[in-house]
Formats: sequence, C-alpha cells, structure tokens
Amino acid sequence: MPHRDLNGARAAFATRDVELSRISHSGISERNNESTNRHIKSVIGAGLDGVAISFALICVVVGAGYGWGVVLVMGVAVQLASGISMGFGIYLSEDAELQYIKRERLREEWELENHPEGELQEMVEIYVENGFSDEDATSVIGIMARYKEFFVDHMLVQELGLLPPSLAESPCRNGVIAALSFILFGSVPLISFLVFSQISWSGFNGSFLITVIATAIAVGILGAIKARYTHEPWWRRCCLALVSVALTAVAAYVLGLGLSKIITVDCLNRV
Repeated sequence: MPHRDLNGARAAFATRDVELSRISHSGISERNNESTNRHIKSVIGAGLDGVAISFALICVVVGAGYGWGVVLVMGVAVQLASGISMGFGIYLSEDAELQYIKRERLREEWELENHPEGELQEMVEIYVENGFSDEDATSVIGIMARYKEFFVDHMLVQELGLLPPSLAESPCRNGVIAALSFILFGSVPLISFLVFSQISWSGFNGSFLITVIATAIAVGILGAIKARYTHEPWWRRCCLALVSVALTAVAAYVLGLGLSKIITVDCLNRV
C-alpha cells in the first residue's frame, strides 16, 4: 500500500529540500511508527524527570552538609517510589483517555447507524463553517459516508477533536517503559555520587563534581535523542534540558543550605 516516510517529510521541510520531499511521498519509504514515537516520548520525559529529581536530592543533601548515607537511603527510596508512581500515573491517565476515546467512537458509530441524516448534516455544517459551499460540503460528506469506518474516525476528529484509537497503543507498556526510564536515568547521578563519595581534592567534594559531569552527560543524551525526533538542532535541545535540570538543582541546593541552618541532624532524629 502506498505511504510516505513522515520522518523524511519532516526533514525535507526543515531543510526545504523539494527532492527529498518528493522521495518521502513516493510510496517506497518506511511507514512512520507511531508506537515507537510514543515510547521514545515516554523514555525522554521520564528519564529527564528521573535525572532531575535524583540530582536535586543530592544537591539538597550536599547543601545541607549531610553524608553519603543519607543520599543512599533517600535516593534509593525516592527513585523506586517515584518511578513506580510515574509508571502507574502514565498508565492510568493514558488508559482513561483511551477508554474515553473508544466510548466516544462507539457513540458516534451508533448515532451514524441510527440517525445518519442528522450526523451527515452535522458534518456538512462543520465543513460550511470552514469555508466550503453547502453544495460542495454535501457532496464531499456524501462520498465519505460510503466508507463507514473512515467516516466515523473523521467525525471523531472533526466533531470532538479526538484522534481515533490505534491498535498499537498500550498504556500498560508505556507506563512500564516510563518507570524503567525514570529509574535507569535517575540512577546515574545517584550511582556516580555514591561510587565516588570518598573522593576529595584539597577539601573539595570531588564526588559531587563527578556527579555533575555524569548528570550533564545523561541529560545531554536525552536532549539529543529528543532533538532527533523533533528535528531541532541538537545543541538547542541539550541546552534547554541542561538549563532545566540546573535550575532545579540550584533551587534544591539553596533549600538544603537554608534548612541546614535551622534544622540539625539531632532535630531530625527526634522527630
């Protein structure tokens, strides 16, 4: 079946390459994989959250002047709990959205079967509102209505602004991928800090510097992957991701430093 290479078409538009655009629409390229793109989105979003939260926790501990033991206990607990929570959250939200779309599609299908005149007129009115003449809108809608499955999906988009559900969508799989990505990338700052926790250079906390570098690399990788799929300059997306994590880390460090002035370890032990 003829199809286009959507990634190729996007690249052609970004570079204004007419020949590449022609090739992308020639019907000989690979079909865009919506499921893969959704998974990549889950990996990037959850991974960035995991890195930011883990690094922020380390900054709080360093700012407060606590030891690596606090990082170990709090870091592992926060990563596991937050990762599982994020996975379930994505699963529940995506499943609720998917079930809602399926119900709305069934309703549109039932209305088309039981009151086709009303549904066709509704679509004609939508087309007229978008600039079609009444005659052209009636003609176009009449032709599309011959193909029931396509027309129901079209009504879903035009009337409700909802994309038809895809067989490739799996909220459970997306939730698992997000949880694993959160824990995997979030463990980069945590492991870096703990492994090199005994390093110090002239009184400076060397493990924290190594953690900063490892975190920057992890964030840079995620930013570059995102740029690959959004067709943006990789350096721009990496810089934005780094700035986001840096602001979070600075806020956490300042908070830890401030709290350390009013809350001591002994106070925490008595709570």
